Amino acid sequence: MHPVQQLTTALALALSIMPGASVAKDNETAIVDIEHLREEHRWLDALAAIGRARAEAPESPALYRLQVLTLLDLGSSHQAWTLYRARPELFDRAEAERLEGAQLARLVTWGGLYAESEQARTQKLALAEQALQDRRASSGGPDLRARYDEIVLLNRLERHDEVVAHYRALQAERVELPPYALARVAESLLAERHPAEAIPLFQQVERELPEDWDARLLLGYAYSESEDFDAAYAHLEALKTAEPAWLRVPGARQDHANPRHYDADSNLALLHLYGQDSAGAQQRLEALAVIGPNNAGLQTALGEVYRARGWSERALERFRIAGTLEPEHVGAAIGQIGALLDLDRVDLARPLHDRLLAEHPRNLQVRQMARDWDNRMGWQWQLEATSGRSDGDAADGGTSPLGNRDGSYRVAVQSPLLNDRWRATAETRDAWADFQGARVHDHRSGVGLSYAYDRLTASAGVDRAHDDWTDQGTGGYLNAGWRLSDTWHIGAGWRRNTPEGSLQARRSGITADSLSLSASWVPRITDAWMPACNSSATTTATGARRCLLTPSVAL
Repeated sequence: MHPVQQLTTALALALSIMPGASVAKDNETAIVDIEHLREEHRWLDALAAIGRARAEAPESPALYRLQVLTLLDLGSSHQAWTLYRARPELFDRAEAERLEGAQLARLVTWGGLYAESEQARTQKLALAEQALQDRRASSGGPDLRARYDEIVLLNRLERHDEVVAHYRALQAERVELPPYALARVAESLLAERHPAEAIPLFQQVERELPEDWDARLLLGYAYSESEDFDAAYAHLEALKTAEPAWLRVPGARQDHANPRHYDADSNLALLHLYGQDSAGAQQRLEALAVIGPNNAGLQTALGEVYRARGWSERALERFRIAGTLEPEHVGAAIGQIGALLDLDRVDLARPLHDRLLAEHPRNLQVRQMARDWDNRMGWQWQLEATSGRSDGDAADGGTSPLGNRDGSYRVAVQSPLLNDRWRATAETRDAWADFQGARVHDHRSGVGLSYAYDRLTASAGVDRAHDDWTDQGTGGYLNAGWRLSDTWHIGAGWRRNTPEGSLQARRSGITADSLSLSASWVPRITDAWMPACNSSATTTATGARRCLLTPSVAL
């Protein structure tokens, strides 16, 4: 071979085996193969191929871009966005908007959903809100995708009134919301007490996005808020029937409990409670508690049933169990507050109340608890009025021991709670009756002090008569009660110049003092019968005594 030909051949061989030329050719082939995999939506295979190709060409811009887009298609929006932000110049405007929108949707949808604490949840939702504002500022105004994300974010932040306002604005523009945003609108409408409007939206979401399990459960509550409990029970029963109690996967050694079946079962029990079937709710929840004693939500629900039935001590025990199992459980803390107030332990309820308001200021249940708290701690008013008439055939016109006509009114006020135990009280009352043309009054006003702490209740006060029927114008009272248990209560009372005395005797200037003892047993608040027993002794100014024993059953 000629020496020049030999040199040319050597150079060609050298160039053919140079690494750069080989890698470039392999890189182009790999990119074509990756594009084919992406077209077939084989994202995992494409990502694996990208990894192998980048091992050979780690600085390839084309492979870097394909990796980011494949991660986005695979659902790893945050990782894709992080890589995109490192080299934004590789992406066109449409790809950049898609990546930014996916990151915003991730922050909105997942922000705070599985946070370690309420503080962490608040921080993540704040990041989502800031990202939404940045997106709006960079685009010159919110596009539809951003407006949908804003609805979801506001719902997560429990700013339900703003969600409804945004929905009304989109309605006015004749915009049809996607199911994922419509579900959050329906939830906020329900929270704002518009169940009739929420029901058709929940029904639409159930048809178009059946995997949104929360929306399907909330449809039952929307029915109950509309007082259609039959529809609520039927809906939850259908959900429960459609979800087997155990999930069986072919090849698995062990079956797994189906959380959706439990959700439908436990929420069905709560709907029975809200529908005044407390006995049915108790039976269902106690059966579930035997199976899952370590479930904080279940213990809270059972506590709600016990409290509704008048068993505040038993309810408090369940709420405390739930709080121990899950310290951040809002329902358990709210339940403890309610039960402690029932038991007159405001001192123990107050720290829980303050913590919830600090950590969950916008939570719907917490806001309702705060309203109930303020009502309980503030001024208390009581208004009473009665009117009666007696008819008879006697020759004197049918005079009754109660008078031909009688009536009364009473206005009482109690101060806000003082030192978590005391209230100052004041009242005015007037009882009257007509006796053969003469109207007899017992008109008096008084002040007092009441005390309630744990098992003990007590009250004392004085009053003064404003009429001239007797010369015994000043009266007084002292009462005490003791809660033995959730079902047993005992009490005693003494009254000087009692207003329960006979007005017919008062017409003759006779007054009375009284001494009373009471015992009551109320096994369940919602039972159709409530037995009680009261005894009293009344002594008039003339020395006459009257003893009374009153067993009673309230039906």
